[in-house]
Amino acid sequence: KRDWSSDVCSSDLDSNGNYQTFTIGAGSGSHYQVVDELPNNGVTDYLVSTATSGNAETEGCISGASAGITGTVNAVKIYTEVRRDGGTNGTCRARLRSASTDSDTAADYSTTGSFAGLFLLSTTDPATGSAWVLSALDSLECGVVEKDGTNKTRWTSGCIMVDYTPASATTNFLTLMGVGT
Repeated sequence: KRDWSSDVCSSDLDSNGNYQTFTIGAGSGSHYQVVDELPNNGVTDYLVSTATSGNAETEGCISGASAGITGTVNAVKIYTEVRRDGGTNGTCRARLRSASTDSDTAADYSTTGSFAGLFLLSTTDPATGSAWVLSALDSLECGVVEKDGTNKTRWTSGCIMVDYTPASATTNFLTLMGVGT
């Protein structure tokens, strides 16, 4: 059994990703700095979608080597926390980006007035269709895709978790390549 808890996390997002269509709704700094808390800090800072279906926001993470990841990558999981922005529910999806390939959750999520966690777990690299390799971790991004043309989504927190077996060990480890320090 894999443990995907964030209690054993050690790393962070460190750059704006390839998609930068959301705006800063509260807080300041770079976009990745606005979604860099685990657990989320509520409405202290967050990004807001444009209410344009298909628009996305992604943030990049530190390299696998900087996170101390060695050996075999078993799976990658992204986690985002979202809610509606305003009085009407909208829809969105979580996005994992590897190299230039996007992989979104299969179904739209209907936002509510409460924060909810969305995740996508992948045992294969979307960019290659094959098992993950260490070098692929260097181009990962996590994010949110707006699926509503009228109602906006707030994104307040996100992270990337990596389940791996170190080269010199027989047990699995989990490292968060998450959202800032």
